[in-house]
Amino acid sequence: MWRSSRTPDGSVGYTMASQMRIRGPLDVDALRAAIQHAVNVQDLLCATFVEREGQPFQLIGSPPEIEMPVMEVDGSRDPDPEVKRILRRHALEPLDLERGPLLRLWLARVGADDHRLLRINHHIVTDWVSWRVFFTDVARAYEAGRRGESPPEAGVGPQYPDFAAWERERLRPDGPIYSDQLEWWRRAFGPGCPTVSLPFSRPAPAPDAAAADGLIHWEIEPEETAALDELAARAGTTAFVIRLAAFAAQLGLSTGQEQIALGTYTMNRPPGEAQSMFGFFSNPIMLVLRFDPKLSFRRWLARVREVVTEAKAHGEIPYDRLSEELHRDGTPPPEMSAMFHRRSRWPLLEPAGIELEEPRYLRLGMPWGFSFGIDANRDMERWGARFDARIHDPEAVRDFVDGYLALLRRALAKPRRRLRRLV
Repeated sequence: MWRSSRTPDGSVGYTMASQMRIRGPLDVDALRAAIQHAVNVQDLLCATFVEREGQPFQLIGSPPEIEMPVMEVDGSRDPDPEVKRILRRHALEPLDLERGPLLRLWLARVGADDHRLLRINHHIVTDWVSWRVFFTDVARAYEAGRRGESPPEAGVGPQYPDFAAWERERLRPDGPIYSDQLEWWRRAFGPGCPTVSLPFSRPAPAPDAAAADGLIHWEIEPEETAALDELAARAGTTAFVIRLAAFAAQLGLSTGQEQIALGTYTMNRPPGEAQSMFGFFSNPIMLVLRFDPKLSFRRWLARVREVVTEAKAHGEIPYDRLSEELHRDGTPPPEMSAMFHRRSRWPLLEPAGIELEEPRYLRLGMPWGFSFGIDANRDMERWGARFDARIHDPEAVRDFVDGYLALLRRALAKPRRRLRRLV
């Protein structure tokens, strides 16, 4: 991320822009104070990144002052287009890694009991789990402030720089863990592992298409979510794996490839205190799946589960470092052209009569060519495909998504049916 963000254009792909709806009678001053408290106790939100002798260094400075200007948005009509326009305008202002701040906030007042918290941050300082930690601290501090009490302690104990130092020692290139994991990936990729052919890619880039048109959202009913999770449990696997397995099967059936190489993320948070630590722990990993359309969906699930388990157990080496090592060996990994991920559930945060809803993200740039993501929402699971419409045809993506959902539903009904009969 640091390398890619050295230019304003490169940085856009790692600028995260989100809005969080706040329902209820909001005390703006109390919210600002609660956010300031949560920032004060997180080292990484006080960090900047500088270069010395060609190497990046993380510097922890004084906490930035949270201003959070308030703006009025007409609530008599749909406020979302105006809120998105404001968010996009701010998001396109470059974030300077050397000077900071790397977190900016605004508050849009839509109505007396309806606000949107707009957040811009650089992805280098945080992952999805960290924002759950952060806003849980905000909720506790807000509730305490409304009662006239001091906020509870938060962020006490080891922080991200401590983890970084521990990780650097653990993954020394001359150490056994690094060597063992590197050797495992050499075997996993093997010679000539192909890049997956995406069936919705254009034959040639379409320069007249708008990159931002590559965004498709949909939802599935709670009953289907429950049925998927139940089938996953019966098969001894997870909600993530069953959705990933169907996605990989749809790719295999659509392309005829015998090897499906997909990217996903692993959260390298060690057990214990790191589970509530604020920082960036996510690491891309590649899953290499041997596809066989003669397998039943249940057998395919077991195969995908095994690959995911093994890959995540060996997923500590930063992916760019791993890629460099393999290129040096003359066995480069396949291109990570497609990413599949599922975000964990957002906690119920209702401090002092308000509700902090799950953040919704605005797409700015795409570090990967195609990303298929699922949000485990409390009420209804939200799914989305994000891609560059100059490279991938939106209509063809929609057809692929329709085929994926049809395959998933047929697999739910008859999980012992062979994959080739699920189309």
